[in-house]
Amino acid sequence: MRITAFGVALIAAGLSSGMSPAAIAQGLPSGNGQDVVQSACTGCHGIDVIVSQHHTPDEWRDVVSEMVGNGASLTDDQFATVVKYLSTTLALQGSAPVSPANTAH
Repeated sequence: MRITAFGVALIAAGLSSGMSPAAIAQGLPSGNGQDVVQSACTGCHGIDVIVSQHHTPDEWRDVVSEMVGNGASLTDDQFATVVKYLSTTLALQGSAPVSPANTAH
């Protein structure tokens, strides 16, 4: 398994966020798109890495776009679904919800 500097940074961010390992290991939050995130993202990342992140919708779009650039396989519809799911369930506190127009990549 290839670990990139980005992946290491994601892990470090999760550990430094103060989340306990038990909280991180609970799994992906329920929601539309959970199954797509599960299948598309966990080939390279543990769920703990994903749930430890909290970003604005624009940041999530950039993260998912970068992951597609690194080899994640998503259709345009799946890309939009993943960004909306992450922006909704793992939003940075106080960020505005993602709109469909903002999910283009």
